[in-house]
Order: sequence, then C-alpha cells, then structure tokens
Amino acid sequence: MNIAFFSSSTESRPVFKALKNMAGFEVKAYSSFQGSPPSAELFFVAHFDQLIPPDWFNSAEYGSLNLHFSLLPKYRGPAPIQWALIKGETEVGISVLKLSAQFDQGDIVWQKPIAISSQTTSGELYKKLFKISTQEMPQIIKQYIKGQLKLTTQPSKSPTVYARRLTKQDGFLSWLKLEAALKGQDSVRIHNLIRGLSPWPGVWTELKSKRLKVLKSSINTKNNCLEIKQVQFEGKQPISFSAFKAGYLT
Repeated sequence: MNIAFFSSSTESRPVFKALKNMAGFEVKAYSSFQGSPPSAELFFVAHFDQLIPPDWFNSAEYGSLNLHFSLLPKYRGPAPIQWALIKGETEVGISVLKLSAQFDQGDIVWQKPIAISSQTTSGELYKKLFKISTQEMPQIIKQYIKGQLKLTTQPSKSPTVYARRLTKQDGFLSWLKLEAALKGQDSVRIHNLIRGLSPWPGVWTELKSKRLKVLKSSINTKNNCLEIKQVQFEGKQPISFSAFKAGYLT
C-alpha cells in the first residue's frame, strides 16, 4: 500500500520512519505540494504548514488523515499545544481525523488524552506527543485501513478559542505586569503564558531600554506568586533570575 506523508516539521520524522518500517507499506515524504496529487492510496498529514486542497485529499482511495495535537473539537487551528497551555489546560491529547473542506473539522478516527503538569512547556509537550504518535500511528493506520475504527462526527462549533498562529508580539509583557505577578497578581495566567510560549515566540519585556526574555517560571504554592527561574538579557547568556536581580536590579 502507498502512503503520501506530508509534513513541514523535522519533529515528525520519527513518525515518518515508523510508518516507513511497516511491512507491506510504501511511504514517501512530501514537504510541499505542486502540480498533480501523488499516486497514493492514503495521505497522512503531520504538522504541515500548507492547506491541502480538496481535489488532492479526496484523490486517495482511503482518503486523507491528519495528526492534530488536541482533543478535538477543542483547539482547532495551527497552534493547539501553545493555546492549551496558555489557557491552563491540565489535559491535552492527540487526534487523528479525516481531512475535510472545513479546517480541523473532519470525522475523528482516533484520540488519546494526555495528562500534563503545570510546569510542562509547549516545546516539551510537542516532543512528548510526537514520541507517543510514533508509537501509536502504525497500528492506528492498519486498523483504519481494515475498517476497524469507528469514526466520530465533530460538532460544528468548538468549545475553545481558535488556536491561531502566534507572533513575537504575543509574548510581550510590560515589566510592571511581571512585577505584579511576582507579588501574586495574575500570576497563574502569566506563568501559563510563559510555558505556553516556550521556546517560541517566548515571553519578553523591556527593561533599561533592552529586551529581557523570561525563559522559565513556576508558581509558589504557598503564596500563589510567580517565581521567575531563568531569564536572558539582550546580548547575554541565560542566567538565573536571582543572579539577574543581583547584577542589574540593585
């Protein structure tokens, strides 16, 4: 059986290799598309930056499957992991769905919920979900081809915000807001923003006319205050926040 694997991310390479190692399957990778659709019986899409047109994803005998990192219908869009962390979710997940004309609204083929801690960053979570996907996808595809999986229709409306693509400006916080969070004001929301935007675009502020990146944080469970663990001043190496305060704020 021939599978066309579409991805723009190096993180998805282990998934591609796992599918390629399946006996009886021929898998070819594509990082972009042009011209006519490839001759394949199944399209598989994993973290692909381009929208595949309907005449392409409908051309395969078994249709087209998309790997999406949320428990759909929650967090439809290109940045589901970041937005789930920003919103303070304690559970995320992996969904495999059929591609449809409506973005991230195709029938759900398979889902797996994943519990996460309050310290998990988006970078860490992406790696974890790709690792799980690498383990699960060969069997899921085999079951799908054999018709052993029950498809679930999604509701038209999502219960969460649309997980739009983030920009560098989304990471900006004024120094006054960070100072307030250190005293307990809006601390949980800002901590979630820091880990949700780590490693990119990252939370940053301006101090003494220079950019200061906030790399790591936590919440003090005794007083509910934000604790900044690591920062990086413009043109400098990352250091602990305590060292930064001693060197720049005294």
